[in-house]
Amino acid sequence: PDYMLVITSYDACKKVKDWIEFYTIMEDVVVEENCDRLSHHRVSGAGIVELFPQMSGLNPFELREIVVGSIPCLAFMPDVKSPSSIDLLVQSESAAEFINYWTERADFIDGDGFDRIRINEGVPVYGKELTDKFNPLEAGLIRHISFNKGCYIGQEVVARLNTYDKVQRQ
Repeated sequence: PDYMLVITSYDACKKVKDWIEFYTIMEDVVVEENCDRLSHHRVSGAGIVELFPQMSGLNPFELREIVVGSIPCLAFMPDVKSPSSIDLLVQSESAAEFINYWTERADFIDGDGFDRIRINEGVPVYGKELTDKFNPLEAGLIRHISFNKGCYIGQEVVARLNTYDKVQRQ
């Protein structure tokens, strides 16, 4: 593809952008920050596939353009332990209309309620459970690590920890 969408927490947006720019050496890459232009929402619960039949057969993080009510969205299935979630990216100017649409159709939880659910399901968040004080193995992200790809920052350390089963905490 000619683009890649990187989704991160709002608090990490600038840090991730700076990190990508710093470590991109020879490639022709333009990093565009969309933190203020997109609104990120998660719809979770039983019956998600029936509610969004256009999402069936989609792999985690594969984007699909859909319309919810009359609001265009980019939709994807997050790679979380619970398969009953769909994430929707909405233009910020349509966020209030989007929330109004769902207010009539679903129950909402606030950020604290969401934190309780994600912690119960073991889903980490940058700035809370994920910081630069933990390596990916300690954070339980082994399924997101490639031990076969070429060089990347921290590869040797992570490979050694994995090979010799030296992960101290999880």
